[in-house]
Amino acid sequence: MTRNEFERLVQPLVEELGFELVQMSVSRIRRRHQFRIFADKDGGLAVKDCAFLSRRVKQILDQDPLLAGNYTLEVSSPGMNRPIWTLAHYKRFNGERVRLSVREPRDGRRIWTGRIESVDGDDVTIDLDGTGAQRFGLDEIEEAHLDMDPWKRHQENREGNR
Repeated sequence: MTRNEFERLVQPLVEELGFELVQMSVSRIRRRHQFRIFADKDGGLAVKDCAFLSRRVKQILDQDPLLAGNYTLEVSSPGMNRPIWTLAHYKRFNGERVRLSVREPRDGRRIWTGRIESVDGDDVTIDLDGTGAQRFGLDEIEEAHLDMDPWKRHQENREGNR
């Protein structure tokens, strides 16, 4: 099974169950397929969510006689450094720190780090840690990952529980 076939099979189920499919991969080790799914949802993914999603995906995979029981499946959260690549992701994580690389160097740099300041059209503006802002077209960005601060999240949760 290819990655595209796996995605077509699994993505509708993942979304129907209220999760976001962040990333997935398919590989073969000897004669067994190895499937990996990184999913998320508002409020984050708990272990019970991963187990639930895993059981549901296995039901689909086990219907294929060539796969039934002859694969491994891993379902997990993308973590705090999750990849982002769509404008919707940038809007969702507005105000969060991001580390991105651009396809072509700008001012001699390919790697930029800062807070997502805004999304306008197909452009994302990043506040470069107080040294100014840079605007990047989505098509210029080769790869981007959130660079979240776990202590910030912990502090927000503590303040929200007061």
